[in-house]
Amino acid sequence: MFENKSCDYCGEPFAKNDDIVVCPDCGAPYHRACWDKHGECAHKAEHAAGYAYTKEATATAPVPEEDFVSEVKAEMAQQKQAQEPTAHAPAAAEGYCENCGAKLVDGNEYCVYCAHKQGDPVTKRNPKYAQVDPLAGMAPEETIAGETVADMALVVRNNSAKVLPKLKKTADRKVKLGWSWPAFLFGYLYLFFRKMYKYGIIVIMAQVLLLNVLNFAMGDPVTKTNQILSQQYNTSIESDNPTQEEYMKVLEATATEMNTSGVTKQIYIMLFGSMLTVHIACALLFEWLYLKHCGDTIKRMKNSAEILGGMSKSEYRLNLLARGGVSIFGVFIGYFAKMAIEQFVAMIMSTFGG
Repeated sequence: MFENKSCDYCGEPFAKNDDIVVCPDCGAPYHRACWDKHGECAHKAEHAAGYAYTKEATATAPVPEEDFVSEVKAEMAQQKQAQEPTAHAPAAAEGYCENCGAKLVDGNEYCVYCAHKQGDPVTKRNPKYAQVDPLAGMAPEETIAGETVADMALVVRNNSAKVLPKLKKTADRKVKLGWSWPAFLFGYLYLFFRKMYKYGIIVIMAQVLLLNVLNFAMGDPVTKTNQILSQQYNTSIESDNPTQEEYMKVLEATATEMNTSGVTKQIYIMLFGSMLTVHIACALLFEWLYLKHCGDTIKRMKNSAEILGGMSKSEYRLNLLARGGVSIFGVFIGYFAKMAIEQFVAMIMSTFGG
C-alpha cells in the first residue's frame, strides 16, 4: 500500500515488512519507531485546516536507493564505453598495433600477429599480444640465413617472438639438428599446419615407404593377415549370404590365428616403429626445414616482385603475411593427402605383387 513512499520523520522509504502506523486524523504513514519517538503526526499543525494524507501528497522523486543504483549503472555504462574500441581506435602507443597491441615491424603498416592494416577500422582486440615484440628484440635489418629478420617475422607470423630466436640458433650452428615437440607429437600434420606442404608430402612418403619396408622385412604380415582372413572365410562360410553372426565368428577365428602366429604383434611393431621413427626425424629436422621454408618463401616473393616490377614495399610485405603463418585447413589437407598416398602405394604394390 505504501510502496515507494517515505516516512515523513526519518525520510526512509517503507519496506515490505516494515511495522507501519498511520495518523488517525490525516492517515499519514510512519514507522512505528518514529511515531513512538515523536508521539504525534508531523502534519499536526495542518490538521485544523483539513489536511488529509493522499498518494499525491508525497514526493514523487526517486528514493535514495534508486538514485544510487541509477548513478552506479550510469558510471558502469561510461566505463564500458570507454573500454570498447571505436571505429578508428588509436594505437595504445606509437609503434604498436591499433588492433592487438603487438609491436609493429619497423616501417610495416600491417601487423605481424593479426595482419591488421594500421588506420583501418578495428575489428578485434587481443590483449594476449599487447606490447609483444615480433622480432624478439632483434633489429629489423639483422639477418637470419641471409634474409632480414623483418621479412622472416612476416613469414613466421604466429608466435614469431619465440620462433625467430630458434631459427637464429639453427642458422648459426654447424649441426642443424634441433628438437620440436609439436613436430614430434603431430608429425606431418604440424608441417601442413605451418604451410610446409612440400616437406609434409615428403614425410608422408617416407612413413609409407618405411611401413612397407618393415612389412617385407618382417615376413609380410599384411599379406598373412589377408590369407588368414580368406582361409577362415572360405572354410567357415558356406552360404553366399552369410549372417552377421557367421561373419563375426570368422573375424574371431581370424584374430585367434593371427595372435597365435604372432601376426598381430608384427603389425603393431610395424605401425608403431614407422610412426615413431618418422616423428623423431620430424622433431630433429623441423627447425632446419622451417628455416629453409621461410627462406624459400622470401626468395620466391622477391623474384615475383622483380618479375611484376610494380609491386610496392607494402604489397610485398602483405604477400609475405598471406603466405606465412599457420593454416588449420592445411591439417585437413595433410590428413587426406596421407590417405591418398597410402591408397596409391597399395595399388602399385598390388599391381606389381600380383
